[in-house]
Amino acid sequence: MPIDLRSLRALPSSVGLACFPRMPITVQARLVDCNCEMDGPTYSPGWFGLGSGSKLLVEPDATRPPADTAKWFILELDPAGQHPDVLPVGEVVEVTGIFDHRAAASCRGNVGVDDVPVPTQDCRLQFAVTRLVVIGS
Repeated sequence: MPIDLRSLRALPSSVGLACFPRMPITVQARLVDCNCEMDGPTYSPGWFGLGSGSKLLVEPDATRPPADTAKWFILELDPAGQHPDVLPVGEVVEVTGIFDHRAAASCRGNVGVDDVPVPTQDCRLQFAVTRLVVIGS
């Protein structure tokens, strides 16, 4: 079970789903704006993938995104989850999330031919944040 953002980010793409499906995992991180352009598939529900306005979770002692995009951890925030209306960018937060979120069952993505949305299992692999709180609040 991952115990911090580093170990969560280090999981190979399918290990979270295979080993921890729907098991809440809680870690601390700093929430930062990406201020970048991201390419990749889009999904429905729309909060999977590039979700939440290009916000990233970084190590609690970091203040900006890692230079290496492979180390980015995109915030995929369940809109029905527990979180402030205004996200606390720049703050250290505690996030709880799951792999194989129930909304992933209806996932469609533009991962097929001609970018036509097709059913996909990709969303099941994503770490869906269901709770985000500022540390100390």
